[in-house]
Amino acid sequence: MKASNIILASIAGTTAMSLFSYAVSHTKNKNFKEPQLLGELTENAIPDIKTDTAQAAGWITHYAVGALFAAVYSMVLKKTKIAPSFANGAIVGGLSGIPAVLGWNTTFKIHPALPKTDYKRYYGHLVLAHMVFGAFTFLFFKKKQFKGSKIA
Repeated sequence: MKASNIILASIAGTTAMSLFSYAVSHTKNKNFKEPQLLGELTENAIPDIKTDTAQAAGWITHYAVGALFAAVYSMVLKKTKIAPSFANGAIVGGLSGIPAVLGWNTTFKIHPALPKTDYKRYYGHLVLAHMVFGAFTFLFFKKKQFKGSKIA
């Protein structure tokens, strides 16, 4: 698959994931907003950084990591017989939520000044959020496949 399609798929998936996280945060009155948490981690780690700059860095980091996950998904689709469907994307997304939880957990353990959130519930939320990411990323891949792009 072309790099541009992987990037577009990652934007679709990351945007869907972000909307899900913001909706859950609002509903549960918790801060499960990945870009905001990344921004707070940045702000707390870098002296004298402006809040706006740190929050922008959080969003950029969130979308960059989404691009990496989408690139891995593209390779998985190319090397396996997994079809790019909503359900398969949710399954692969849920599985990829495991290394995401490990990454966040490591970050929280080594970071000098953590933002406030319910960390244990956040980890469960991350798996669900990655299911959303995977489902929408795979939907984009499926759409591109039907337009003649090769995925597998």
